[in-house]
Amino acid sequence: MIHLFLDDSGKESSPQMPWVCLAGYLAGYDAAVALNQKWTKLLVRHRIGDLHMKQLIPITGPYKRLGWDIAKRDSVIGEFIQILNESRMFGVGVAVEMSA
Repeated sequence: MIHLFLDDSGKESSPQMPWVCLAGYLAGYDAAVALNQKWTKLLVRHRIGDLHMKQLIPITGPYKRLGWDIAKRDSVIGEFIQILNESRMFGVGVAVEMSA
């Protein structure tokens, strides 16, 4: 069994976005289980339910309620990046021009 972890570029109907993009990771079952275990531990340790860049980068929503600052945000992002870098996954990405 393989697993995909994907995200898109946002609102496809936006005139400022002439492209739709999709990127993520492809992993086998064992790699996905190991990643999920490590990811969940970090979420619990930092008392957050998910990692959502739309709120994390400007430090709004749950991150603001927890009193995070830029240093905390960057440190936490670094921890999540580290477990991604240590995992056995393959990065994937594609962009398609909306007019196509």
